[in-house]
Amino acid sequence: MAMKNPKLILLRGTPGSGKSTTFRNLKKHNDTKKWIFINHPKIKKKYGKESAKELLFLKIKENMKNRKNIIFEEMLHKTVKEKLSREMKKYGYKLKIFQFKISLETSIKRDKQRAKSKKDLIKNIKELYNWHEKSRDKNAILVNTERLNEGEVIKLIIGKLK
Repeated sequence: MAMKNPKLILLRGTPGSGKSTTFRNLKKHNDTKKWIFINHPKIKKKYGKESAKELLFLKIKENMKNRKNIIFEEMLHKTVKEKLSREMKKYGYKLKIFQFKISLETSIKRDKQRAKSKKDLIKNIKELYNWHEKSRDKNAILVNTERLNEGEVIKLIIGKLK
């Protein structure tokens, strides 16, 4: 079923901020059952960074034609606007960005727990953390995952989608 006012939802934030956990939890939520979920990190792992970016936007554009609500993660908001502005206007999409926020210490702690290789981990996390801080969209909805548990994060996002 085509949506009258479809939404394009971007989840972004530093490593360990809860984007992927939230992405998985939203997939299970009743209010988003009919949404399209595009797993950018999974595409990146399978096809490499540059190919994944092109595939991501191709999948999004295909679903935009049908005016489906779409959720994806890990992309710079400027890139999204640059690559999709024509389609967003044509199909009446509204972009909502959720910026996941945690401290550098928590980012390092969480990523250490899941990292396969510890080599250069802290340096890489610090670089990504600083990059995310500099590239934050001023209009994004902040999601502080240090203060909110998983259920509260989902409740916040679902509330902002209505």
